[in-house]
This record gives sequence, C-alpha cells and structure tokens, in this order.
Amino acid sequence: MLKIVGIIVVLAAIIGGYMFAGGQLAMLWQPAEYVIILGTAFGAMMLANDKEVLRAIGVQAKRAFQKHDDADLYQQFILITMEILENTKRQGLRYLDEHIEDPQQSSLFAKYPLILDELRLVTFLTDNLRLLSMGKIESYELEALLDKEISAMAEHRLAASHAVGDVAEAMPGFGILAAVLGIVITMGKIDAGIVVVGLKVAAALIGTFFGIFMCYGVLSPLASAMKETVERDITLLHACREVLISFAAGKSPLMSLDAGRRMIPEKYKPTFSIMESWIEAGKAQ
Repeated sequence: MLKIVGIIVVLAAIIGGYMFAGGQLAMLWQPAEYVIILGTAFGAMMLANDKEVLRAIGVQAKRAFQKHDDADLYQQFILITMEILENTKRQGLRYLDEHIEDPQQSSLFAKYPLILDELRLVTFLTDNLRLLSMGKIESYELEALLDKEISAMAEHRLAASHAVGDVAEAMPGFGILAAVLGIVITMGKIDAGIVVVGLKVAAALIGTFFGIFMCYGVLSPLASAMKETVERDITLLHACREVLISFAAGKSPLMSLDAGRRMIPEKYKPTFSIMESWIEAGKAQ
C-alpha cells in the first residue's frame, strides 16, 4: 500500500507542479514517444536477459507491492527449528528421516504453514539436515558450504532487480533517442510556422521527460523494492544457517536457536526471554 501511495505522490507532484505552472495536460499525451521509449526498453531487457530472469522480474515486482508482516513467520521459524533440534538431540538423526524426505507430507512441517509456504527455506533446511544425517561434518565445513550456497542463491535471485536497474539507467538515453527522432520530424516541418514547430519541439521534449521520469520515479525505486524482497528471503536463510552451524558445532538446541535469533531483523527479533516463552508455549500445546 505504501508503495502505491508513493507512486501517486510522485505523479501528483509532477503533474500538479506542471499544471500549476500553466502547463497543458494534453501536451503530456505523446503516444509515439511512449511507444519508442517503452518498446526500446522492453526489447533491450529481452536482449540482455533470459526467460528465467524475465519471469523473475514479474514475480518479484508483484511481491514488491505486497505487504509483508513477518512476525508470525519468524516465530514459526523459531518453533520449528527448536522442535527439530530437540527431537534430533533426544532421538538421534534418524528422527529427521520421515520429515526431510517429503516436507509437504510431514506432520511436523504441517504444524507450521508459514514455513511450509517458504519453499526456498524448506529446501535449504531439509537439504542441510539431510547432510547432517548422512554423517559427521565439521561445523567449519558446514559453514563454508552454507556460505557458498546462500551467496549463489542471492546472486541468482538478485539478477531480476539488477536487470530492472540496468534498464532504469538506460531510460534517460531512450528518452533522448525519442526526442532526437522528434526533432528530426520537426526539421522536416520547419517551414510550417512557429506554432507548429513549437508544438513539435515540445512533443519531442516529452520523450526526454518521460525517460527521466521512468528512471528516477518508477524503475529505480522498483529495482530497490525488488532487491528488498530478495534480502528478506536471504535474511531468513542466514538465520537458518546460524542455527545449523551452531548445532553442528555441538551447541545445545537453545543456544543454537539463539544464534539464529540474532540474525532476525530488529523489528521482528524477539528478546531471549520472549523466545523462551514462545518455546514453552509451543511445548504446552
């Protein structure tokens, strides 16, 4: 909702200021300029990226406009990891077998639907729990593996926001391209009179305006918002990473969980005592 309000504020400021200065709203409607700029931008994006990145742009752009309140998600993360670690400590790594092979059918994961909806987290968690169950792995070895995995995932997922950012940087250039073509048309009508030439030049300049507006008013903020959605997911993986590394190093389930708690964003991070109260309440259910 806040992002939609932001777009409205940007448009209101630009169009309102233009009209307040005596500008005519009809002059902003220059469809030929918009076709050139948007068409060139879309074609350049297709040229620079593969289908997977283009598909990710649509998905991440949609998510950027969705409201995220992750308080319940992080609470469920704490509860499920505590349950996994405590049962593994008590029953051994064989406890994991029935849950990590098919999480969608697991009675454990079914208790935490918000976690189950985070497919990347579920895959990351189950894959690395499977690694722990296969045999002894030193904590420093696990740390190196998880660092590489998270880094690769972040780089892959950030490709969409980078693609939008690259197009945003090119938009002023595309606006100048449209403006130059408009001036070429104007030169062909130079003998049509000062009024006609003035209107043609004004129409051409709309192309420059639109390119700059799309860069700084729409696409650059959108790229930042898309990057934020990826960082949200990666933060959850970092929290999971800390829990797994600490557990592999022989720390108790509670201490391992506290290591993960410290990676939770400040506005969602519970205190140690609150985390303990969540765990106690979960055990009582």
